Amino acid sequence: MSHTPGPWIATFENDRWVIDCQGEFGPKKALAVTAGFYPTNEANARLIAAAPELLEALKKAEAMLIDIEHAAGGGDDEIYVEGAILTIRAAIKKATGGAV
Repeated sequence: MSHTPGPWIATFENDRWVIDCQGEFGPKKALAVTAGFYPTNEANARLIAAAPELLEALKKAEAMLIDIEHAAGGGDDEIYVEGAILTIRAAIKKATGGAV
């Protein structure tokens, strides 16, 4: 499963937040629109717009932590790093529907 490439941009238009990206066949493609005027809509729209960058950052962090885990060679540090890796993998799985 792959997502629409970023960057995604959140803009306030006509009393709602719209999350757009560059369309494959045109200049803009709407990915999501907030419903109603609620205080959390801006935060939600910005979080959605940041999704491609957040996913990429998680993948890089996972790779770096795996390197650290291998270098740790056991002990408390390795257990701490392993927990972080599992948390990151769960978030990546949620974002990708299980695809890595």
